[in-house]
Amino acid sequence: MPGGFRYHPHFPSGRVEQLMREYKIAAIPGDGIGLEVIAAGLQVLKVLGERDRGFKLDVEHFPWSSDYYKKHGYYIPHGGLE
Repeated sequence: MPGGFRYHPHFPSGRVEQLMREYKIAAIPGDGIGLEVIAAGLQVLKVLGERDRGFKLDVEHFPWSSDYYKKHGYYIPHGGLE
């Protein structure tokens, strides 16, 4: 629909303003669940965001898995949360 609106059947006018929200999230594959779980979850979220145009994700990936812990002796390096 023109003017940055899209149709929504539950609003009396049938139009609702389209707002794109962006969320910054961290992805830490292998932190107690399988690596494929995070990848699949992010793919689902991406598809939903694109389909509904309601949100977008800014994903930052971190290697702080259980394997990282076994190799380095800690999960998150000093300053890793800053």
